[in-house]
Amino acid sequence: MNESSSIGLITEKDAAKRLGLTRRGLQNLRATARGPRFCRVSRTCVRYKIEDLDAWVEDHMARSTAEKTVAETKADGGLNA
Repeated sequence: MNESSSIGLITEKDAAKRLGLTRRGLQNLRATARGPRFCRVSRTCVRYKIEDLDAWVEDHMARSTAEKTVAETKADGGLNA
C-alpha cells in the first residue's frame, strides 16, 4: 500500500474512473475550478479524497433539467435559487 492510499487519497486516474470521466475531463474541471476538491502533492501530482468526490457528485444531483443543483446555486451566490 502506498502512502497516498493509506491516508485515503486516490490517483487522478482512479478519481476520473470513479466519476465516469476521462483524465482530461477531470483536469479541465480542475483547471476551471468546477471539479471536486483535490490535493496537490507536487507540481505534477494530484490526489483526491473519495469523500470529496462523493460530495461533488451530491452537489451536482438534480431531479429535472429545470432544477438548479447545489453547485449551480453556490456558483450564482444563491441569488437565483
